[in-house]
Amino acid sequence: MSDYITVDMSSKASGNAHEEKGPHVSITEKTSYNGSDTQTAASESGKAFGRRRATPADGIAMGVGVDVEKDSINALGKFYTKVVSFNVVTRNLIYIFPFSVLLAIPIIIFATVKADARAGGVRLLGLFIWIQVMWWCLWLAKYFAQLLPLIYMKLSGFVSSGTRKYRTVIRNLETSLTFMLFSITAWATSEPLITVFDQPSKVPFHWVVILKRVALASIASSALFLAQGLIIQLIAINYHRRQFEDRVNESKLKVAQTDALYDTSLALFPENHPAFRAEDLSIRTGIDYSKTASSNQKLIVNLAMFGETLQSTVGNITGEIMSSRAKEIKAAAIHSVVVEALEEPVSTEALAKRIWFSLVSEGKEVLTKEDIQSVMGPQREAQADEIFDRLDVDENGDVSLEEMVMWLAEVAREKKYINRSMHDVGEAVKVLDRFMKFAALIFLAIIYASFFDAGFAKYVLNIGSSIAALSFAVSATVQEFLGSCIFVFVKHPYDVGDRVLIDDKQMIVEHISLLYTKFKRLDNNRSVQLANVINNNNWVENISRSKAMKEQIPVSVHAETSFADIEVLRMELSHFAVDNKRDFYPEIEIQINECKDLKQIDLLISICHKSNWTNEPLRLMRRNKFMTAILTSIRSIPIYPAGADKPLAIRVTTSQAVDTAREAVAADREAVDLLRQSAEDAMTNAAIAAIHPPAVTAVVSGYQPNLAAAQNRVSIDSRRSATGRRPSQPPASRRPME
Repeated sequence: MSDYITVDMSSKASGNAHEEKGPHVSITEKTSYNGSDTQTAASESGKAFGRRRATPADGIAMGVGVDVEKDSINALGKFYTKVVSFNVVTRNLIYIFPFSVLLAIPIIIFATVKADARAGGVRLLGLFIWIQVMWWCLWLAKYFAQLLPLIYMKLSGFVSSGTRKYRTVIRNLETSLTFMLFSITAWATSEPLITVFDQPSKVPFHWVVILKRVALASIASSALFLAQGLIIQLIAINYHRRQFEDRVNESKLKVAQTDALYDTSLALFPENHPAFRAEDLSIRTGIDYSKTASSNQKLIVNLAMFGETLQSTVGNITGEIMSSRAKEIKAAAIHSVVVEALEEPVSTEALAKRIWFSLVSEGKEVLTKEDIQSVMGPQREAQADEIFDRLDVDENGDVSLEEMVMWLAEVAREKKYINRSMHDVGEAVKVLDRFMKFAALIFLAIIYASFFDAGFAKYVLNIGSSIAALSFAVSATVQEFLGSCIFVFVKHPYDVGDRVLIDDKQMIVEHISLLYTKFKRLDNNRSVQLANVINNNNWVENISRSKAMKEQIPVSVHAETSFADIEVLRMELSHFAVDNKRDFYPEIEIQINECKDLKQIDLLISICHKSNWTNEPLRLMRRNKFMTAILTSIRSIPIYPAGADKPLAIRVTTSQAVDTAREAVAADREAVDLLRQSAEDAMTNAAIAAIHPPAVTAVVSGYQPNLAAAQNRVSIDSRRSATGRRPSQPPASRRPME
């Protein structure tokens, strides 16, 4: 008989919380099974390892070291578990009946053996009967508080369907409602039930009066906590409705449209299709599956895909058998895949590529509305139009692959930041709730003191004076707390993930608390923590909540730059905006902002991006592209830079001056041709030149063309027409800079 070692390959999902997941080794004592109902140990010193043995019919796990009979519950425990887990009524009855039975014992004793037992002149039988009734009333109040949201939903539908959202408030106030109803019942039934077996007395029983005061004070206290909880719940629900309802609905709609696109893609190219095998692997596993992946990585993803394919096949077979729920099962499976894919950047990009490549027709480089309509069919044409309108963010009539990837990445980012924002705001609400509960406890002590001490009222003035004196010491703290509450729950200028501009600093919101907010600066990635009461007085510009944003770029040019040159610059930049219609709107504005010392003109060039500046890499790419276009256009016109030592003469370019300059250039060229022709004639007529040398000299020296000026003007014309655009008027009368 050999020793053995037990290797458990389970994930320990159902074990203790401190146990690690994954396979583990348990060393057990070597035992032998003799075929009977008992277990015989046959331990040997120094040997504790061996093979795992099968579990016999008696329920003892041989080789695992666990006695099932010792660790499992007995028949009574199984019966208790079955009764408790049956439904809510049986579970609560298990809690109610034992205590009721215990209370029945003194009731029987004081009703029979100790019938004359009294306390302060009151029979104790009535007291224990009242306790028994209160015990049952407590649970009845709990049941009524649980049913109240359902009753409210039924009744609120007759008034307005928009009020049904407040059922959550009633559900969260279940405990406060229970204790308030219990306190009212205790106050109303205390004296009648306790003194039911006693003769009416003109003098009230002292301890019964005290008990009634306790019940009355409990009503006031429970009402105080109910009001506190109601305020917190209303703040939370109204805040979430105002801040997150539209964003959550928008995010859900985008995810649902992604589900529809992925479903259509799978209908065209089923999962594990050779054309999209790499994308399907990345979607399922979140791993960048490529040819350069290691063998272990390929093995892991192949095993994962095999499991997913097997699960999908079983689901399809089940759906065929249960055809009534086939669509629901398929939709749920697709939605699960999409939601999991949006959690990782690699799988998000793979999902976008899978959808785009499967929907775009061959030979095309963009996705159009007709492509989506053709694959989704005429019965879903309205849905196809809605999906394309949401994909076509720049409204240019098509969607490129980059736009598809960016759109889906934005959906994933928005979904993540909504969850983080709701979590942070929930934590802020909890902080406010704890503070208000602390204040309610102080008022609770005052309430009970005022009910039991008749002379407590005379001390209220002294307490108020002390609180007023203390307020000077804590006024700054109270002011900060109240200002932070108003800033977070009322104003709320930003959410987690928003890009904001505060004090001319570009920052990203990382965490929102009740008293402070954490940011990350974009220029140096430093973490910044600002108190909300300080931000309450700052000018906060929320870039993420903005729509299409306009950018203004200042440019300083020479003072001799004409209006015609500025208009040509605007036309050149307008052509650039039209060519880059995915990034910019075609409207370009150029404003003369200032003329400094008559040496330069300060221009302000405005262009509108087709999105806000939340995506910093995209903004920088667009800005660099536009700045390059400005520089190229200025050089091609040309427009000269500012910086001359002294003011230059003002040049007014008119159509007449342009015509005059062109005629002068033509005359110069004709003169040069005439000079060359004259020189050739002079060489061939040497005899005539020898007889009449003064005439030839006069012809040669009578005209001297301005060759430098002609060459300069020709160079200017060639530079103006080099870009293929319409050139502006040439500067015929421009003077050379001194």
